[in-house]
Amino acid sequence: MSTKLYELTNDFNDIFDRLDDLYDLDLSDEADPEAARNELLENWFLTLDAIEGEFESKAENIGVFIKNLKADEAALSEEKRCIDARLKAKRNAIERLSSYLLGEMEAMHRKKIDRPKALISVNAGRESVKISDENAFIAWAEEHDKNLLTYRKPDISKTGVKNAMASGEKLPYASITKTPYITVK
Repeated sequence: MSTKLYELTNDFNDIFDRLDDLYDLDLSDEADPEAARNELLENWFLTLDAIEGEFESKAENIGVFIKNLKADEAALSEEKRCIDARLKAKRNAIERLSSYLLGEMEAMHRKKIDRPKALISVNAGRESVKISDENAFIAWAEEHDKNLLTYRKPDISKTGVKNAMASGEKLPYASITKTPYITVK
């Protein structure tokens, strides 16, 4: 049965905590109490070393697995980037060709083409709002209070907060912390 990493950690800590117990043992009935204590200490160290070695081996296996997952993540990320680029190219081609076809059908005054492999129709489309000058419109709407604008909750610039605190400024509700992490290469 394979010992789990957390079990090794628990075992190591339990054995490490028993060092004081070795010194508290009554070895007076031994022929050489000092030699008996030294043998117990040597076994204690050997046990810790064995647990530590097994821990390192299991940690290494987990590290290798993390490296494999990172490689998979990088490959999938690259594949996604390639697929996203291809998808964008296809969408752009669709937009260009649709615009081209619409312009040509309008020039020919055609609303519909019904062929065996494609049915093409020119539709009126849905109503949509177009703003020619957004800044001017926003200024006008703010002045006339017409309920035409939406406002978003402000975002906190964590970089700005960090820089302000690093320069000695005291900010309420904010602190700089370090979160431990591991690196596997």
